[in-house]
Amino acid sequence: MPEKISPMVWGEGGLPPYFKNPFTDSLDLYRTSEIFERLTLNDLIVIPLSYIALRNARTYPISTNRVLTADIRYPPIIYKAKFDPKAGPVEREYCVFDGTHRISKMLQEGIKGAACFVITPKVFDGLEAFLDRRRLFRSNFRSTGCNQCEE
Repeated sequence: MPEKISPMVWGEGGLPPYFKNPFTDSLDLYRTSEIFERLTLNDLIVIPLSYIALRNARTYPISTNRVLTADIRYPPIIYKAKFDPKAGPVEREYCVFDGTHRISKMLQEGIKGAACFVITPKVFDGLEAFLDRRRLFRSNFRSTGCNQCEE
């Protein structure tokens, strides 16, 4: 039987308990702790921020307050992809898995590059799909974002 969670979990701040796999069309969710346990220092790479696609701020606005309070001591998590299910084709080498606010703050502060964790499909190999988003939200909405702040 799938574990039940409250939809309000995403709006409470802090680290989201679930993420989607950005390498598939599935709406299934995976435990954040299980994904992050698989990241190693070998996945930490310095990337020019200009190589990372951020969603168009007019189409997908993000909270100025969340950018101002973002803690840039923590590396963003990005992935190589040519398509963002929410925004369409991307023309940069990487998309954001987690850390849009941190990257936005770095750009505002004039930072040109940052150490980022780069996830690959192998991170999801063998992970059990924890929860189907459609059952939780009764929606077929698909995004690669973490949905922590619903931005």
